[in-house]
Amino acid sequence: MHIEFAQADAGVGGEIYAHFDQFFTSFAIPAKGTANSGKFGNVVLTKGALLSLPIIPSGHLDVFAAATVTCVFDSLTKRMAEIDTSTHGVS
Repeated sequence: MHIEFAQADAGVGGEIYAHFDQFFTSFAIPAKGTANSGKFGNVVLTKGALLSLPIIPSGHLDVFAAATVTCVFDSLTKRMAEIDTSTHGVS
């Protein structure tokens, strides 16, 4: 799987306090494996630093994330995907 773009917003009570987005040129996750994208820089505090301070005592943030993924199949991986789908009941 190749990840092209990732973004996330974080906040409390439906109000967004932080946002980041990141493009990738070559971030691939091997089949049945894991990968580390590294640290994300340039996180924007959407309300500024001072107005974000009151959320610290809550001790939690709700995170909303999305990723743009490109999947490339050859005949072997397509067949394996069909087998996984049929044995696990995924559609």
